[in-house]
Amino acid sequence: MQRHLRLVPTKLRQRDFIDLFTWSCKILLGILYKERLLPNDRRQPHGGPILPKQLHHEFAMTHLLIQNARLQIDFTAEGNKRTSGSVFVFKLKSQKEIEAQFDFRDDIFHLAVFMRLGNRGLIVIADGGAFDVDVGDIFRRDGKFVLHPLQFEELGAIAFYKASLFNRTPSYLITEVRNRLQIFQMPLAGLSGRPVFDPWVHPKYAEYVSLFTGYPIDKIASPDRSKVMQWRVGPDGKRLVIPLKKFPHRVPRPTT
Repeated sequence: MQRHLRLVPTKLRQRDFIDLFTWSCKILLGILYKERLLPNDRRQPHGGPILPKQLHHEFAMTHLLIQNARLQIDFTAEGNKRTSGSVFVFKLKSQKEIEAQFDFRDDIFHLAVFMRLGNRGLIVIADGGAFDVDVGDIFRRDGKFVLHPLQFEELGAIAFYKASLFNRTPSYLITEVRNRLQIFQMPLAGLSGRPVFDPWVHPKYAEYVSLFTGYPIDKIASPDRSKVMQWRVGPDGKRLVIPLKKFPHRVPRPTT
């Protein structure tokens, strides 16, 4: 029996996070499938697709995980049943103009989705929950406040850059018991002492902030990019409250 997604219930349950993960990844893989069919150069329809066909096979596990929209799947990691990725929901300030209420970004190589729908924002990463374990508490803390869309874009830049630093490929054990799939994720760190995420490089992060906010890098970062502007906390350490009426969210997107 197919479940219907309740995008923003009053109080999110584990099932809601699983549904949000499932449908976000369905959108992402749908985009991937479409780009696999479209030619890289429309002037040469037979010159090869935007993405090679074999790339689709690298996402076979994610494709299996989202089958919980129609199958009974139990996902377990570190001995606990939980969502098979990192999922965060945020409350946002929203403008009245319809065209200003939606934003969508994706990173198919690191399986990350950023979505703004009116007064709600969604960040999803298909990483086995690595991001959630590492900095999830910080994101959940921000989720307690009503954010300006610019502040949400800052969080998107953090999430997408952090996802690019993830250096593990999750491994799974899969069994079927009484028509239910049992998926067990092996410990992400494995037997290696190497951190699960590569070191943070601020100049590279500055590029992500620029892409998400539309501000040129020289406007938001120091010349050496060792310092990057942020909009969530002021110099006094207190949380910034950005009025939407005074600062409407109409930042032009970069053209390159």
